[in-house]
Amino acid sequence: MKTLTWHQWLETSRFALITISLNAIALLSSPATAQIAPDNTLGSERSLLRQNVIINNRNSDRIEGGARRGANLFHSFEQFNITDGQRLYFANPDGVVNIINRVTGGNSSNILGTLGIQGSANLFLLNPNGIIFGKDASLDMKGSLVATTANRLQFGTQGFFSTDDPQAPPLLTINPSALLFTQITPGKIQTQSVADAGRDLVEAPLFGLRVANSQNLLLIGGDVIIQGGLHTLGGKLGIVAAATPATVELNSDPRPFVRQVSNTSAVPMS
Repeated sequence: MKTLTWHQWLETSRFALITISLNAIALLSSPATAQIAPDNTLGSERSLLRQNVIINNRNSDRIEGGARRGANLFHSFEQFNITDGQRLYFANPDGVVNIINRVTGGNSSNILGTLGIQGSANLFLLNPNGIIFGKDASLDMKGSLVATTANRLQFGTQGFFSTDDPQAPPLLTINPSALLFTQITPGKIQTQSVADAGRDLVEAPLFGLRVANSQNLLLIGGDVIIQGGLHTLGGKLGIVAAATPATVELNSDPRPFVRQVSNTSAVPMS
């Protein structure tokens, strides 16, 4: 068995939910062969990968295109992986508040480098097969992050953005309202990140995954395995391990967070 220690810098809300698997696991051995592969489900609005662009004075790759619906921008991928040392950013057009990504293929997502946004939008990443953040994984974004192995994202009464029925999104213009787990076995979320994450409010060094100050970081999956740091200074951390079927309702605030959870193995934190 492996013991985890929660550091004093970890900030959570009274109703944040957390479940952690303590079983020892094997470390990642190699990234997937196909790294970023947009699928064809969005038709003429499909996602585009532009390689070798300069972002923050460093060589990077950028995801462009996608299907815009109001303040939401949708992307769809057959494979979504970031290699060790790769810097991948999403373009953030004016007026876009949420950048929403699904993976329709059968493999988990391995995030081994930098995942970022060129703007202040929130980032949603849905891969029902699993999401793994490696030891050098880092975040570079001004908004909140929702990483989940749910297979559907609900938008009130407007409809769903689904990984198992991957159609082009209908008129989904409101903020996401819920994550739905209807698959037989939800994939796991695992983070091993010990990457440099800057400093806290008293200038102590931080390591691991970090969102911008006052933003929220949500990891919502089957098993949630934490072997590295998680940071949100002045924001909220939400970790949910979901049994299936399960519904994780989100608030309507521009910064997404868990409002209510049904039928999960999560344990409330106070």
